[in-house]
Amino acid sequence: MRVYRYCFLFLLILRLSAHPPAYNPLTIGANFLLDGYKKLLSPLQGKDICFFSPTCSRYAKAAINRYNFFWGLIMTADRLERCNPFALLYAQDFYSGEKEGKIFDPPERHFLGSVKERESVDFDIWLITLDTFRFLFPGEPYDLAFADFLYTEKEFSLALAEYLKIKFWTNDERIREYAKVMSGECYSKLGNYGNARKEVEGLANKGLRMLMRGRVLLAEGKYDSARSQLFYIKDERLKNTAQFLYGLSYLYEGNLERFFSYFPMKNLSLPKRKSPLLSGLFSFLLPGAGQVYTNRAGDGLYSLFVVGTLAGISYHYGKEKEKGKFWFFLSLTSLFHLGNVYGAVISAYDYNRYEKKNFIKRWKEKLQEEGYPSWQIDLKGFLLE
Repeated sequence: MRVYRYCFLFLLILRLSAHPPAYNPLTIGANFLLDGYKKLLSPLQGKDICFFSPTCSRYAKAAINRYNFFWGLIMTADRLERCNPFALLYAQDFYSGEKEGKIFDPPERHFLGSVKERESVDFDIWLITLDTFRFLFPGEPYDLAFADFLYTEKEFSLALAEYLKIKFWTNDERIREYAKVMSGECYSKLGNYGNARKEVEGLANKGLRMLMRGRVLLAEGKYDSARSQLFYIKDERLKNTAQFLYGLSYLYEGNLERFFSYFPMKNLSLPKRKSPLLSGLFSFLLPGAGQVYTNRAGDGLYSLFVVGTLAGISYHYGKEKEKGKFWFFLSLTSLFHLGNVYGAVISAYDYNRYEKKNFIKRWKEKLQEEGYPSWQIDLKGFLLE
């Protein structure tokens, strides 16, 4: 009968956790406890006890308020198991850099939905290489060189303002076409794909219009649609660029085998991958095993220590028939075990992203070594003809 009570209590917690944070009694209670911890207990521990920024208490509060009480609690357990001296070994490979002298690790980086979204690829090869051309007339009201400089420095908002000004003031149709291309690129980089499409659709040349339309669709993640544009470009001046981006689309899509068939290179193999499902299963069967499977043995050992210690305490109080303490520590054991399984799944995604990043780096180096045919569009030569 007592087991049914705990099952009912668990289901009630799940139901309450689905309420919006502002009206959720569990979230309100958790915020109250976390605020009390930060004001009363945290100062007694010193400032440098946590390896991460934000600290574990701030991470817990943000996760609970953003992703509801249940998921926030599991993410907090995962963070507490990752907050160990071994974390410094993985700081460069699996975390987002440093902030305030700590490892930067915000909650959104470990929410399963956002982890999957980060599988997209973004690197410098996506930028158009510019060979600026200028027409210098007395009283010229624009400066192409300055606009191009801002673009190459990745100041896309400022560059966009300059290109739009150029498009408005110039009387030379070739420069206006150039400004439309670059305005579309800037809008695309800023995530404003609607305006990027408007700029692209205004291009006079059909081949260039299809090419830039394909680039916008790639940035949006519409890979099949992008390939349908790039495949039919027949203009010899644009064909190399179109074919290159066509093959590159499979990298963005995550189809590395197909991508590799377009860019076969000697002494370059496909990146290794770890299964998130297997990683979670391993950690479910043996705490920390999933982390070891994904090359994070330190995190795995610490998870095994935490879950094993809590399980041992639960067993002790169960043997002594101290039911209150037994159920309390059994609940903690279950929570940290769930956090350990959840963290193992995330660590597999981290591992795959790290391997893909290294693969891209090696591929770019090989691309330069083997002198792959030039794929960059020569806007200057194209528009001046």
